[in-house]
Amino acid sequence: MKTAKQKAKLLNDHHLKSCAGFYSSNGGRYFQARAAGDRLEVRVFEGEWQDATEMKFSDHNGRNINLE
Repeated sequence: MKTAKQKAKLLNDHHLKSCAGFYSSNGGRYFQARAAGDRLEVRVFEGEWQDATEMKFSDHNGRNINLE
């Protein structure tokens, strides 16, 4: 299983590659991810950081971004 830091890197790398952000299972679109201790957090541009520990993510075409 990946650490929160590895998951954040994967999501950030995906955004840098596609310039399209990433979409969460709660319906949000995000552009940044970070590890806060053992938690994964995401945010939209300069908005508030949100706990994303339980979220699943997909790309702009609906393909799953595997964080396992």
